[in-house]
Amino acid sequence: MRKFAAIGAISLCAALAGATEIWSADGLGLIRFDSASPTNLTRVGAAGVGFMAGLDFAPNGNLYGYGNTGFYSFNTTTGDATLISNQDLDGERVLDMSWNPAANRMEV
Repeated sequence: MRKFAAIGAISLCAALAGATEIWSADGLGLIRFDSASPTNLTRVGAAGVGFMAGLDFAPNGNLYGYGNTGFYSFNTTTGDATLISNQDLDGERVLDMSWNPAANRMEV
């Protein structure tokens, strides 16, 4: 099954063809569902990091997210968040992040 991470794109993701596991976040934690049954949501723990501007999977399967309190990795079994960096972006507002395979890094 493919994995896809999204913030605020639930209705768009649900329209994807095939069985795709979709991950999202709300203010309470991580949520996952299968695109074949988008009304069957599973809450995966309470990450406790507040607003998330973006989520994406790296090629190694790790889930990362950027929120108003920093850059995190997430345990997709427990929902636990680990702060990787609380780097200040000089007041810049992060709107999204994604894995860039050409540069082999996460970009905001």
